[in-house]
Amino acid sequence: MVSFLDPNSNTGLRSQLAKGFKGRLLVGVLTRKTNGDVDERGIPQTIETSYRMEGFVDNYSAFYRRNAGIPDNDVKIVFIAGNCDTDPIKDDRIKFANFPQYQIRAVETDPALAHFNCQSYSVI
Repeated sequence: MVSFLDPNSNTGLRSQLAKGFKGRLLVGVLTRKTNGDVDERGIPQTIETSYRMEGFVDNYSAFYRRNAGIPDNDVKIVFIAGNCDTDPIKDDRIKFANFPQYQIRAVETDPALAHFNCQSYSVI
């Protein structure tokens, strides 16, 4: 029997949560920079890849922020993992319409990899 925590299962928590939230959250773009080949001068080239994602922007409570040492300007971006084209990692950038662009400082998830909480800060 497959565990409901298995992120690859069609009946698992990740899949079911994605179905329930599909089309109900903000649609955004996650941008990831990776190193590519080196040019003729030996300088590494950066490759930028964009992924579709769904989620929302939330705030931390004052109590949690204070006890966890989270800066006042950081926000929590919640991803519903099954509705995103990739899983977020530190330093990815996220853009939702009518919001600033954010950069991920830290990522937390649940055992089923069904959602991700991304501590993020606004970048220009």
